[in-house]
Amino acid sequence: MRVFGLDTFIQFDPMNPIGSYTLQNLIEIKELDIEIDLVLDIKPSTHDSSVIITGTAPHVIEHITIRTGFRNIEIEVSTLVALDEQKVSKLRLGAILDEEKIMKCLLSTVWKMEITVLSANAGSIIRPVIDGFVDDGLDSVVNTGAQVAMTAYSESILSALPGIFQTNFRTKLNNMLDDYLNSPENVSCKTRPFPRSEGFVDLRDFLLEAGDASSAGGSGTSPYGEITPKIKSFIDNALLENDPLTGEAGINEVVIAPITMYQSGISGTYLHSEDLFTLQLNDTASGMINADIRLYNARLDHVDSLSQPMGFLQPIDSDPYILKNGFSIGTKGKPLIASARLLVSAHSGESLPIGMNILDRKRFEERNWVFTHNEMDFSIEFEDIQVLGDFLAKIDEGRLRSLPIHNVWNINCWLSTIPAPELNSEGLRVDPLFSDTASLSYFAIALGEAKFRAKCSNCTSVGFQEIPSILSVLELSGTMGEIIDHFFHLLSKLLNDAGMQSVIDQTLQNAKSYCDAGISYNGSLLGEVKPSWLQRQATELGVFYSLVLAQVFAVASATEYIDGGSTLPILPGGMLGNENKLLSLLTKNDTSVEHSSDGLLKYIFDYFGSKVSNYVGSNTSTTGEDLGINAFFRSLILDENGAYYLYAKDFELFHRFERVGEFSFSLTRIGIIGLDSFTNFNATQLSNSERVICDMSLRHLSFKLEFSIDLGAPTSESQVEFFTVDVELQDVDIFADLTLSIGEN
Repeated sequence: MRVFGLDTFIQFDPMNPIGSYTLQNLIEIKELDIEIDLVLDIKPSTHDSSVIITGTAPHVIEHITIRTGFRNIEIEVSTLVALDEQKVSKLRLGAILDEEKIMKCLLSTVWKMEITVLSANAGSIIRPVIDGFVDDGLDSVVNTGAQVAMTAYSESILSALPGIFQTNFRTKLNNMLDDYLNSPENVSCKTRPFPRSEGFVDLRDFLLEAGDASSAGGSGTSPYGEITPKIKSFIDNALLENDPLTGEAGINEVVIAPITMYQSGISGTYLHSEDLFTLQLNDTASGMINADIRLYNARLDHVDSLSQPMGFLQPIDSDPYILKNGFSIGTKGKPLIASARLLVSAHSGESLPIGMNILDRKRFEERNWVFTHNEMDFSIEFEDIQVLGDFLAKIDEGRLRSLPIHNVWNINCWLSTIPAPELNSEGLRVDPLFSDTASLSYFAIALGEAKFRAKCSNCTSVGFQEIPSILSVLELSGTMGEIIDHFFHLLSKLLNDAGMQSVIDQTLQNAKSYCDAGISYNGSLLGEVKPSWLQRQATELGVFYSLVLAQVFAVASATEYIDGGSTLPILPGGMLGNENKLLSLLTKNDTSVEHSSDGLLKYIFDYFGSKVSNYVGSNTSTTGEDLGINAFFRSLILDENGAYYLYAKDFELFHRFERVGEFSFSLTRIGIIGLDSFTNFNATQLSNSERVICDMSLRHLSFKLEFSIDLGAPTSESQVEFFTVDVELQDVDIFADLTLSIGEN
């Protein structure tokens, strides 16, 4: 008998629990054709009453073939499967790795198995065709009879199918099933012992079929059974090979597409529901000023763009414990797109809700003074990313063989089969000479091309509206590409670093306790990242990113004031009230002693703007003269190098990032250089005695921001990094409209 059409499944929905011990299987097939070969042996009867004497008629053998089929078949099979819990708990992985033993070992745990529902429906029956008779006349008669019978009874046969399957076929199948399960030889579970070499599993023999394992340097005798090689071969062929029509790996459609559809509702897209970064700044003293910075709505598009070259758990010839892995993503015109939205807002009162409509926003702004509200979308398109990673895994043969079968879906139980080194309280190895049993022996990322995009979705600030143009300039200059390249380079370096081994060691140490507790995933598969893993390169790259970001926002902020952007309010004269008599800042109104401060202020401003002698500085003329303000700063404030430093004691900007350990980022001091480079200082009083216009010029003005990063290492060796950010301004012109009110009383 031959069956055709097994590749026309429309629905295959197996093993749905519909009761405590009952599984339902739903199957729908578009077409199913059957060919049956029959042999008819026709010869005279040997019975005494036969009218034909034996030997007087020829012995005829007919070879005939019957062809028929069904269309639109729907099958429902519900099975009662009651398993003995004690037998299941005693069943070990080693018992089911043998192809010959797996079914027997699984059936050995069955207490009762019975088909409770067996229903079949078909939309139509294909008229049977019978051929092969030697006699053409007989062939014609039989086919004509079959055609007449199908015309008369096809509807009746289709209507009777569910009942036939539910009664006759189900009863016969249950009887056959009982007979099979009651036979001891069919439920005998005996396992063969694993080979003992170093006590570790040879991954070539464990994952490859016998011939391939032998070619790769393994024994080629399938010492761990044939099941895992067959599973790996199926995964390689069904999931990792490129589809000849789409050019993409099968894993995209079979695995990634349904998972992402379930997670985000969009095939091939992953949505991150939580904020990537949130910072709220509040003026707690007045309760009036609030600032919100959020990075949210993160998503990855085209996750389903995996393609060759791709490999998964591929053993190598030179080492029995190393597995090669690799994949490409963002190919075939489907770049991997990482995107997020940035919110930067400043306002008074309550925080502005996200996604507020225009009417509600207007009402909000009426009761809350909104300084600025900016929402900007950022995205990076990655084309042709190739990731390579080699893992070393020494799996203990005894632990693998004795792994309980009910733990095979727990990743921590698989990890517990790898011996873990003894660690101290800091997560470091007690024995530094312990040979690695699991490690990331090699990791690399290659990036074909990256394109950075930015767009203002809702920006009230002119400066933010200019950020996309600024970033375009940085991209054309190669700065954005350098940032992305450095990030991937750093990622490769960190994953190849010794700190990664500490993370793996902790993961192995925790695996057994998690497995025993039945914890498959506790929020993160890896152990804690230790502070010592933050290398100097990571620190400097973070600083570089921050400085580029600061420059972008500095340029954006500057655009706010181009063409006379913001105008500060002018304080009206006499705003303190008539009851307070105010001192004039520049004009001496009275020669009495109690008002001598008026003359002092005028004297100070005049001194700052005049030339004085006997001071040597960067602006001193050939006659030895310099502005008084330069002399003032040089003699009383600046050090011998012409700098003034503000010390920020214990001013921590950030402390203890999550999963990074004791990590603190502090501002240590601020240096100001160039306060003695004034080339002009002119103060003019307006008609209002409380207002002064100051017009100043400096040759240069520099700021040195000195920071420290304490990596908080648990060792005596210092893990503090220091760096300085220099900002220098040249040919500085300052115009200040000052209002100062000093009450005489």
